[in-house]
Amino acid sequence: MNFKKYAIALLSAASLSTAYAAPTFFVANPSGNSTDWTTSVISLGGVVNSNVNFDTMATGALQSQFYQLSDGVTLTTTGAFGGVTNGAGPGQSNASNAQTGEGAHAASNYLYGPSGAKTLTISFASPVLGVALATIDKFGYGSTSDPMSITAYSGANGTGSNLGSATVYDLLNFQVNNMFYMGVSDASNQIRSLVFSYSGSTTGDTIGIDNILFATAAVPEPASLALLGIGLAGLCLRRRKQAKQA
Repeated sequence: MNFKKYAIALLSAASLSTAYAAPTFFVANPSGNSTDWTTSVISLGGVVNSNVNFDTMATGALQSQFYQLSDGVTLTTTGAFGGVTNGAGPGQSNASNAQTGEGAHAASNYLYGPSGAKTLTISFASPVLGVALATIDKFGYGSTSDPMSITAYSGANGTGSNLGSATVYDLLNFQVNNMFYMGVSDASNQIRSLVFSYSGSTTGDTIGIDNILFATAAVPEPASLALLGIGLAGLCLRRRKQAKQA
């Protein structure tokens, strides 16, 4: 048997099966989406990065390239998304409503979205195993005209193949510090961007985004790479011996 051709055939088959693997979305469990997403990406061998949390970004206009050098992440917005703010839940002026629980977000920076349709695009310098983000202050329970959605793409800036999407309608999370996570994991490790969108057309409500998480494939340790190299070298040597004997 031609070992080289056999290896190429196996790699080609693996590539085909990976390319069509459907991503898994985490939007249906309000209290467990974040935990479920984390469990999923770790089971795929991912390492979770939680640096994109706006805490060290200055308040004011969004700095789209702020995380580019350190984490390979670019953030871009369209529509009614404003800049980065601190402390109060969107539009609540740090005032807590005793009846509904509506009030302040945790005292940390987050991306603020005034009333109106808006999108946030999260792009990565290289493919990732998964992405998740926390939304703040969603209102409009049961309103099908005010959906929040996330869509994963194989290319940066919402380009390439549409890998799948998920939408949430009937959600209320405007209470104090109530963050609702939306996430996606992809065993084929081909997500290059995630687009979050919110119509905000019916209630005219504001919204916020905080604590973006993403998972990258773990880099093999030098010892593991050395063992792999030794194994491949031994396999090649064995094939050469078999070829000579033949």
